[in-house]
Amino acid sequence: MSRTPRVTVEFYAMARRRAGTDSVLLTAQTVAEALHVVADSFPGLAELSRGPDSSSPYLVSVNAGPFLQDWDTALIDGDRLLILSADAGG
Repeated sequence: MSRTPRVTVEFYAMARRRAGTDSVLLTAQTVAEALHVVADSFPGLAELSRGPDSSSPYLVSVNAGPFLQDWDTALIDGDRLLILSADAGG
C-alpha cells in the first residue's frame, strides 16, 4: 500500500498575502487535489478550486518547472508546488 505524497505548497506575491503564510505542508496525489486542500484551508484562495482556466488569477508550477495547464499532474513525495499570482510578473 503506497502512502499519499507529502508536498510543500509555497505561496508568492498576492497568494502569500491571501494565505497569510509563505508555505504549508500537505498530502495530495495530484496538483488538483493539493489545490482543493489549499482552497479549503485558506478561504482567500478559494479561486484555486476552479481549475486552470484562463480567468484564474494564479499560476501553478511543480518544482519551479513550467507553469501547468493540466492540474491532474501527479505528485511525488517531496514535491514543491509553487503558487504565484498571475499578475506578479516583472
